Amino acid sequence: MKNSIIFALVLAFVSVFSQVAFASGKESAAPVATLNLSGTILDAETSETLAGVSIKVEGSEREVKTDLDGKFSISGLTPGKYNLKVSYISYKESSVDYTVSINEKNELKLSLKAE
Repeated sequence: MKNSIIFALVLAFVSVFSQVAFASGKESAAPVATLNLSGTILDAETSETLAGVSIKVEGSEREVKTDLDGKFSISGLTPGKYNLKVSYISYKESSVDYTVSINEKNELKLSLKAE
């Protein structure tokens, strides 16, 4: 009888302690929306698309290059303001501020000027 009471008390203590420990642990945060920023890079004079243009997100390791159609896509961005450095051989480097928003298409059309 005494062992049964001790076992019941230990079981109750473990149950309560585990619930308290679980509740005080790291609470799950709301999921953060990740968005894509896409666009096209053109030659300012001819309006032809430029392949191989580098687009770097300042303050991060993210960097992409345009495809053969001059298109690019940067994925996994959270809503907010970003500075993009756009560079290409024989063209002037360009710096663009862009705000990525949940309610927008998040598409850019940029033109680079030849040096």
